[in-house]
Amino acid sequence: MFASDCLIKEVKVSTRMIYKKDWCGDQLDHYTDAALVSLDVLLVNRGKVPVKSDLRAVITSCDDPQEKTVGTREIILSPGEHRYKLAVTVKNVRLWGTWDAGVPALYCLKLEYADAVWQRRTGMKETAYDSKTGVFTLNRERIFLRGVEAQKQGTDPAALKALGVNALYVSKDVCSEELLAQCDEQGLLVIGACPVTEADLTPEKINELAQEAGAFAAAAAGHVSLGALALDADLSVYQKADPENARMAYCNVLFETLAGTDPARPVLFPGRGERRAAAVFSGEELIRLDPRSLKLPPVVTHIGLPETAAEGSDFAGWEAEYLRIRKYDPVSAVFLREEGPARDGVFSPVLAAFEPGYFPGENGRTVSIEAGKSFTARIWAVNDLHERIPDVKLSWRITDTETGQVRAGNSFRLNLNPDSAEIPDQPILVTQKEDSGRKFCLSVCFETDEEVLSKNDLIVSVL
Repeated sequence: MFASDCLIKEVKVSTRMIYKKDWCGDQLDHYTDAALVSLDVLLVNRGKVPVKSDLRAVITSCDDPQEKTVGTREIILSPGEHRYKLAVTVKNVRLWGTWDAGVPALYCLKLEYADAVWQRRTGMKETAYDSKTGVFTLNRERIFLRGVEAQKQGTDPAALKALGVNALYVSKDVCSEELLAQCDEQGLLVIGACPVTEADLTPEKINELAQEAGAFAAAAAGHVSLGALALDADLSVYQKADPENARMAYCNVLFETLAGTDPARPVLFPGRGERRAAAVFSGEELIRLDPRSLKLPPVVTHIGLPETAAEGSDFAGWEAEYLRIRKYDPVSAVFLREEGPARDGVFSPVLAAFEPGYFPGENGRTVSIEAGKSFTARIWAVNDLHERIPDVKLSWRITDTETGQVRAGNSFRLNLNPDSAEIPDQPILVTQKEDSGRKFCLSVCFETDEEVLSKNDLIVSVL
């Protein structure tokens, strides 16, 4: 027997939190501070005789090397390729979370069989997506995703984190081991997408596409930052007539391929209604429609730079603010097609914004009122952090943009509740007949004694 003939060719890693039901108490599931690591290992014996050895998994905390868990299984490996499973329970686990909803705690996973060694940095987490409510959960707590779509190589997760981004939408054609490893460390949740066009859904191409999708999902599965997979079908797949429903059948083949890589990882496949919602909640149509009148199912929403919007990048930023105010009702995630608008603070974990009715149009984000009328604004405080922020100073004032005269203002302190979107104040601007033609700037700021959390402004034009 020659142990050197053995090779660890492939490893699939799946993790989940361990809960225990309190039958004698409240009869609810309670977290046990432990996680189950399930390993699917492909071993190769390139020799001609069986090899007997222990498959050994060593899981060590990157923060504290003294925290080490070992699991073993004796295996007699016959010549050829064979799959084996190994489950290891890690106690007192440090869960991986996004940088704004936890700590991106990492572990070093090392596998040994005979002389073969395989290792990778990974983490422990549990993600889920509720298709009825459209809410993502990370470690069984809901999370609002503020994301950017990575459209090319060279995306810098650390730079995106500095802009307030906590998620990345990545196509299989752009995704790489290096990018996923950086997201593991920086605490960005990744949605790995498999684009599908109408031309792909043919008998000649579907098998090839399924193999590519499966290979992508398997390669990315070992990274803790991969929170979900997505089947990103082009809108034409839903719009064009398909009497035999063949295209949906092919899409289901791809869906099952992605879902089979890890039963614990959700796969997103928007239905026709959800895909329509994504179209309405993005781009040009929002200029012409009043989104407040729409009753649509939640969806991962891509927003970007509509060509008819005169403000370009500013429009995308305003649209992002609008969708963040609709937090969980019905929007559960916002993904910019470009990172530019995120530089203006629209993805800061704490956001000061205005009533959803003030949605940007072709002339920018302005509100027009008749002279002699009053205008009541609603200030929104959005806190995506999973912790209460005490003693926050809210200050606002309404200023004549021409003379600099302050018409109204207020300042007080409040506590921002965790994972919330609330209206703490409603400023009122009272105009006179002689104010016709003037413009007023309503500015708002949230700050602590140490830093400015968010600030914003709205222009009110008097006719």
